[in-house]
Amino acid sequence: MSAIHRMLDRIFGKAEEINGAERCPTYMYRWVVAAFGGGKLYLHKFIGDDWAIDLHDHPKRFVSIGLCGRYIEHLDGGRVKIWSAPWVRSFSAEHRHRLTLATGEICWTLVWVGRPERRWGFWQDGNFIPWREYVRGIEGRHVWRRGDGLRGLIRTPARDPLLDRPRTTVALHVACFLFGTACGAMQAANPGLKDVKMSEVAEHVFALIAGQMRDADRRVN
Repeated sequence: MSAIHRMLDRIFGKAEEINGAERCPTYMYRWVVAAFGGGKLYLHKFIGDDWAIDLHDHPKRFVSIGLCGRYIEHLDGGRVKIWSAPWVRSFSAEHRHRLTLATGEICWTLVWVGRPERRWGFWQDGNFIPWREYVRGIEGRHVWRRGDGLRGLIRTPARDPLLDRPRTTVALHVACFLFGTACGAMQAANPGLKDVKMSEVAEHVFALIAGQMRDADRRVN
């Protein structure tokens, strides 16, 4: 466990381990940073692939801000997209995907989620399966299709990208973190922004932060 992870545990409390109700190795840690307006702001640390190979949707609308690292998003129709921080993305609860990492990589994101809207689950062969039934089975029938999961990560110790960043860039990551917190609070406090995509609210300011991050990396490299 890195010094950054231990520090976050002290500030926000011990991270929740996402591990399929203890039915697979942990592939993500998350800390609750704040709760307001019926939503929550999480800090996510991805350390491995989504364990299930089937796409999943979500119970809540959410906004993702990429802080450091990258992940691979698998979508309907076999489409694949690689996202490298920094980014701002806004999703409906119905958005389906599966997230994986390149071997040995870690990804940090800040995520704001709204109020619960629906049951969430997995999509297998075009059919929706609520997550509890998917993980625990239906009438004794196993339906959870597992992928390679943490195979590569177990063989290759992961390097936290934050540890490789120069001091200036780390400071800018902190700025992104604070900026994301402010955006979430602004949307929660203003009912008129409920249906506005966070990417539209944040676009101009975040573009400035992202540009500064890229400039700092170029100066170091």
